[in-house]
Amino acid sequence: MMTVHLDRHDQADVDVPELDGLVLVIAVLVLAGILVWLCT
Repeated sequence: MMTVHLDRHDQADVDVPELDGLVLVIAVLVLAGILVWLCT
């Protein structure tokens, strides 16, 4: 799944570079939320 995501990410990065930052922000927020949920 990660490989497919990375391939699609590379194509999307060329077409819509703004999505790159948005995806990173969402990923960080989700990971942070999971870590907080697990630690509490």
